[in-house]
Amino acid sequence: NSEFGNLLLIPSYAKLVEFRTAVNAGPSGEYEGVSAMNGFAGKNIRITANITINANWVPIGTATCPFKGTFDGQGYTVSNLRHTSSSTPRGLFGYIENAEIRNLNVNTGTYTTKATTYGGGIVGNSVNSTIEDCSFNGQITSTSTWIGGIVGKMVSTTVRRCVTAGTITSSASNYVGGICGHASYGESASVIEDCASNMDIFGVSSVGGIAGYISNSTI
Repeated sequence: NSEFGNLLLIPSYAKLVEFRTAVNAGPSGEYEGVSAMNGFAGKNIRITANITINANWVPIGTATCPFKGTFDGQGYTVSNLRHTSSSTPRGLFGYIENAEIRNLNVNTGTYTTKATTYGGGIVGNSVNSTIEDCSFNGQITSTSTWIGGIVGKMVSTTVRRCVTAGTITSSASNYVGGICGHASYGESASVIEDCASNMDIFGVSSVGGIAGYISNSTI
């Protein structure tokens, strides 16, 4: 299930957990005999079947060990994403950097995030990355800041051809959007293009159908 060490396959929930554990372990992590050194930068990870999460989800990637590879959902769906802890960030992915997430669908029942910052249907916090051809369908309930249907906070990130549906309900959150909660400029401008959201969104301030807040970025 690997080709020259660059192609890694994820066929099941158990393997998704194993992969997540490897990423979050940093240099000491390993998946299918391949080191997680540098967040799997240069590696292509592909889902090969629909996957149902059957436990409270711990996101892939942390502030100190972000995911840096290419993750291709190949049109498959990860279902039953749910969070109840107060750790941050929240999403299928927590932190990504110099990464690409594509062709991935995520469905939830009720996704409750108590994290202080960064909650997204796909990614919590994205830096210098691309998220494309992805979808999120579900309910997000939050008291956090920076909440988005696809990504909570994005810096120098491009989100294209992504769609969302469902509901975001926040009793105390700022920066809430159907695609992105907060988009900003780092090394380059963040870009949201060819995206659509059919989410009902309820927040406190800086609330938008596509983005809650953008700074030196474009939609």
